[in-house]
Amino acid sequence: MERLVSAKGTKPAWPEGVDPAKEPRIMLVDPFGNVMMHYGPENSGKDMLKDLKHLLKLSQVG
Repeated sequence: MERLVSAKGTKPAWPEGVDPAKEPRIMLVDPFGNVMMHYGPENSGKDMLKDLKHLLKLSQVG
């Protein structure tokens, strides 16, 4: 699992294979900075909503 980590005052490093300058993506990041999933233009909003509902159902954080 990838994690977004940044030193104070810097931008986080993107996970391998993700270049927001080339292709915009929506990234789903948990409260601990772990990149859970990422979506590109080929993904529908319905797919993202389905995944979010599933993750929230299984969540033990909140």
